[in-house]
Amino acid sequence: MIQKIFVFEFISGGGFNTTSIPSSLFCEGFAMLRSIVDDFKKLGYHLITLLDYRIEHLSSLLNVNLIEIVRPSDNFIELYKSLVKKSNYCFVIAPEFSNILLNLSQIVKENDRKLLSVDLTGITIASSKYKTYKYFLENKLKTPPTYLIPLKEEYPDLQFLKRKVMDLGFPLIIKPDDGVGAESIHLLKSQKELKSLLIRFKEKFERLRKYVVQTYIEGIPLSLSLLNLNWSKTRANPILLSINTQELLLEDNKKDSEYFGGYTPYLDYKGIQKKIARIIQTVKFPEFSSFFGIDFVLNKDQIVFIEINPRLTTPYVGLRRILSYNPMKFLMIKDHSEKIERFHINGNSIFRRIEFQYAGSYDKKDLNQKIFSFCEDKIPECITPPINFDENKEYSCFIATKETSLKKSKERIEFIISFLEENGFNKLKGYE
Repeated sequence: MIQKIFVFEFISGGGFNTTSIPSSLFCEGFAMLRSIVDDFKKLGYHLITLLDYRIEHLSSLLNVNLIEIVRPSDNFIELYKSLVKKSNYCFVIAPEFSNILLNLSQIVKENDRKLLSVDLTGITIASSKYKTYKYFLENKLKTPPTYLIPLKEEYPDLQFLKRKVMDLGFPLIIKPDDGVGAESIHLLKSQKELKSLLIRFKEKFERLRKYVVQTYIEGIPLSLSLLNLNWSKTRANPILLSINTQELLLEDNKKDSEYFGGYTPYLDYKGIQKKIARIIQTVKFPEFSSFFGIDFVLNKDQIVFIEINPRLTTPYVGLRRILSYNPMKFLMIKDHSEKIERFHINGNSIFRRIEFQYAGSYDKKDLNQKIFSFCEDKIPECITPPINFDENKEYSCFIATKETSLKKSKERIEFIISFLEENGFNKLKGYE
């Protein structure tokens, strides 16, 4: 009997069915969904998923056997539970904030289905920046001093924050304890910037949400793509798939921070790969099964660990295009007696979200058809085609190249941008 896998991605899969969809998060989420179902399909599995009604026109891009559409009137959680029950395996991609990833994964476990994504223990640790900091310390990994800011009258305690700023000095980072990506990150370099942030305190900080304050580490922001074959906690076998760059825009507190993507592999991959591999084989990260990511900063010759992402991360969209082996095949290895194939990276992939303003004459319906046509024929690297959820004509897309070198990838990105501009899309941000 063919085994069924329910692959679920929160943003594109109906998690926002009663509210507006943030296009930036959607682009990354749909790109991951499209990529992972392709890889599972190549292994012969029967695939099912959920899709938000506003992107039903993208359903033909998903190589799945069954799609259920989530409409505004639907109880999203009940639909999710119904597909969990129809499946043998479940793979969940969702944000950590508000315990979304934890709760969705818990539903899988409660229904006695095999959870292919990170298990509950790892999610619980990595959904908190402060717990992650303590985890790094317990495993003797270098990590910046981090403090959890207590709540006072439903908001972060300002007096506590000011004391810790005095202890840490500048520059420093303030961010949500359960934040995802570059969401609500404030980089502060001086007392003046801190004062400016605190003037708009209740605008910038969410009621009842916990935040951390952390020393900012100068250096090159990088990430690890990891897969842990956790047959048991005593036989954890983490595999380093790649080291990736991160394109982070950490603005002052007057602007929002953003994550756009990066490229893989990091150019000096071989220079730090052995050091990283030694750390991974020492710590083993047994609490983290399946695919997960670790953010770190390369500070001269020091590796400083920042965060753990307890889920499949965005670099996968690019990595899978240049890896010699289907990463999902690793995931389906059942026990340590099975042979683990050797793999290597062939070439380079730039993976990133790019935003455009449409200045052409097509209406939205005709434009969607045109986008489909030229993405299929001219730019197959467009994993998430340009999409818009508002009336402002701003479009976001997600691109992942497959080239022999970083230079070639950059040339290809420039061609794609030029092609889109010729078709009425003026680049706003995402690639310089």
